[in-house]
Amino acid sequence: MGFKFTYFEGDVMPIIRDYLAADNSIRVIHNKRKQLLRRYLSLQRAREAGLWWVSAKDDKSVPLPSISPRFMDCIWDFNYVECKEKEYDERFKDHQTLEVLYEDLAADPVRSAARIFEFLNLPPPENLEIVSRKTGTDPLRDAIQNYDELKAHFQRWASFFDE
Repeated sequence: MGFKFTYFEGDVMPIIRDYLAADNSIRVIHNKRKQLLRRYLSLQRAREAGLWWVSAKDDKSVPLPSISPRFMDCIWDFNYVECKEKEYDERFKDHQTLEVLYEDLAADPVRSAARIFEFLNLPPPENLEIVSRKTGTDPLRDAIQNYDELKAHFQRWASFFDE
C-alpha cells in the first residue's frame, strides 16, 4: 500500500510527516521536477481552470488559460520547491529512496513505472494502462502572457524558458 504526500501537506500536517520520517522501513519515491517554471505554470493554470487531470481516453484538446505570473511569485515558488526538495532529501535520507523526475515520467511512463515497480519489489503489470495525460503542452510563450517581460527578470532560472 502507498500514498502521495506533498510538501504542502507536510507543512500543514507535520505530525504525519515526522511519523513517516521516523519509520525507516517506509520506501520513499521522491518525485521532482527539473522545469520549475512549467510546474508553477501548471499549478496556476489548474487552479484557474479547475482542471487537475485529463483522461488519456479523452482525445479532445483541453484549452487552458494563459496566465501572467508575477516575477516575485515565481521566485518564491522556485525557492520553496528547491528548499523542500533538499529538506525532504535530508529528512528521509535513512530511507530507501527512489528519485523520479516528472519529465522522465511524462516522456516514458512505462519505463518509469518499471523502475518504480522494481524499487518496490513488485512484479510489473503485464499491461500497464496510462489513465491520464498532460494538459499544458503548449509553448511557454503562448501560455505566459508576459513571457518576454518575465524572462528578462530571470538570471538564475533563465534556462526554464528554454524548451
